[in-house]
Amino acid sequence: MKQMHKHLYRKQLHFETLFDDYCGLVHLEALEILSKQCVLKLQSLLAPLTGKALQEMQETIGEVKELCELPEMEADDADGMHTVEELREKFGTAVEDLGIEVDFREILESWQSYTNWLMEKNMKQSREIHDKALHCLAETTALCVCKMHKLAELILVLDHHSTANEADSLVQLTTIFCWHLNGIAARFGDLLSGPGVSVNPDEEADDPNSLITSIFLEGSNSTSYVQNAFQLFIPILQLGAA
Repeated sequence: MKQMHKHLYRKQLHFETLFDDYCGLVHLEALEILSKQCVLKLQSLLAPLTGKALQEMQETIGEVKELCELPEMEADDADGMHTVEELREKFGTAVEDLGIEVDFREILESWQSYTNWLMEKNMKQSREIHDKALHCLAETTALCVCKMHKLAELILVLDHHSTANEADSLVQLTTIFCWHLNGIAARFGDLLSGPGVSVNPDEEADDPNSLITSIFLEGSNSTSYVQNAFQLFIPILQLGAA
């Protein structure tokens, strides 16, 4: 029975399960539906076109895709030592030309809460740090995907589009989301590798090196979710430009 409870506990802390618990999957699926609807609308716009008109429309769609190229992101560039205020400033800069008021309060409050926990001076168990990291990554990823879903809804109802500004803002925002997530993994990993960490000698799975590897793996998983959500955004921007 004890082993069964332990298995259920581990399963509960699986990243995908936590991501779903934080409602990330709901928003990702909703964004996917919006994206597919835009693809169908683009196809219906292209269907009657021929000759130069078709070529121009295809070129416009292609140009939007080029605007949506994400820069190369290195996990080494993020250490997770950024403050809530620094994150707020980055978000503000990213969306200043978007023409839409964007509220990042939930992401900022979440980071403040986890930062407070990270800065506590008390002794922490290695497994406790790992599990907290998974919660932080899953919650933050879910909040980022939720924000992208809400932005998609807002952009779709705009009367006028500045596609270049929209694409630039979303590229910046996606880059910041990924930087933040990489930083979370780095910050928790650094805590695990430092002094003041208690390891349960009876639990081989609680070895800090193994747990650090797990955190960075889930950090990579987190950024993949955000990048996939961004790819779903492209047809939405293309429809606005069409």
